[in-house]
Amino acid sequence: MVCPRVFEEVNQADNPAPPNRVAVSRFAPLRWRGFVDTQTLAEIDENYYKKIQGVVHMDVEIKNTLIESYNANAELRDKFEIQSWKLNELNRFISYFSNIVGLKLLDIGAGSGQHSQYLKSNGFDVLSIDMSPEMIKSCLNRGLKAQVIDFYSLKLEEASFDAIWSMNALLHVPKRRLDIVFNNIKTVLKPGGFFYLGLYGGYDSEGIWEEDPYKPNRFFSFYKNEDIEVKVKEYFDVMNFEVVPMVGMNTDFQSFVLRKR
Repeated sequence: MVCPRVFEEVNQADNPAPPNRVAVSRFAPLRWRGFVDTQTLAEIDENYYKKIQGVVHMDVEIKNTLIESYNANAELRDKFEIQSWKLNELNRFISYFSNIVGLKLLDIGAGSGQHSQYLKSNGFDVLSIDMSPEMIKSCLNRGLKAQVIDFYSLKLEEASFDAIWSMNALLHVPKRRLDIVFNNIKTVLKPGGFFYLGLYGGYDSEGIWEEDPYKPNRFFSFYKNEDIEVKVKEYFDVMNFEVVPMVGMNTDFQSFVLRKR
């Protein structure tokens, strides 16, 4: 059981209220229509590349803020126990495998390694990855294989994992970057491999959670249930999709079991 203090901190840290909107721009590629003179074209081109540079800078800032925030809270999170509803999610995913022993599993956004440790105890050969070096230290202290890797650049062997687990990690990905991350995940997953994706959501929102107890405040992206379902279907077959109501919270939990085509 989770002690009251830690349970409260888990909810406070991992179950954010809707973040206040911030100026997070999305820049779609320009579609050229009709005729423009050379001067106008040059001005559009210059403005477009200024925007692109701004996007790149912002992504680096979001990533660095997340690393700093999770590094600062690694010791606290290392004390957390797995909540009962998350154990249910883990066990439901495990039920998709008839013979687990030796299957390679990648835990993306492993944090301090509690989920990785549980999956390892059930027979998986687990590699835990996270962008926070302090979180990876916690994983290593649990006897896990772990590396500092972020989901934007999964520099791992192609089609090398039988399964992938990711709970409440990809909600830190800006929406315009989710395609990159899904492509990376699809690349390292074996054909027919299973991918568990868990996210808080239920409404459309993107930005910094200004009331975040973690400092610096973290970036979150939330999706309506129907929108995230449409997005994942672009990349994977949906074996199961459940919306889990979160009692006392203003978010749903979106639980997917996916399979690589």
